[in-house]
Amino acid sequence: MTNLPTILVVKDELIIALDIKEILEQEGYNVIINTTLTQAIIAIEEHSPVLVLIGMNLNQKEDGVNLGEYLFQKKTVPFIYITSYTDNLTSSRIKETNPNGFIVKPFTPKDVLTTVDILLNNGKLKK
Repeated sequence: MTNLPTILVVKDELIIALDIKEILEQEGYNVIINTTLTQAIIAIEEHSPVLVLIGMNLNQKEDGVNLGEYLFQKKTVPFIYITSYTDNLTSSRIKETNPNGFIVKPFTPKDVLTTVDILLNNGKLKK
């Protein structure tokens, strides 16, 4: 087991998930990728990530907001949505989960790294 901080990426688009993984690993993070809500919940319990990055579609009936609701109720792991869905209905659903951040696709590596760095830094300051 590694001592690197673990970030969980939950996306159904494997190419984008692998891109995010590469961006984060170059900064020294351990990254786990999951594509479904069920896999993500198991990974959260087993690996205690410092952060979860959530896509909207998860190859099943539930979507990323369902995972956000789960994380909001647990209040143990900060999470950020990464999605191109910015319509009013999706935005309203997302707001109800009180995420720690939001990254709109298409994103740059700097978008991901800056958002992750600020969020994790703010978490350290609160402790």
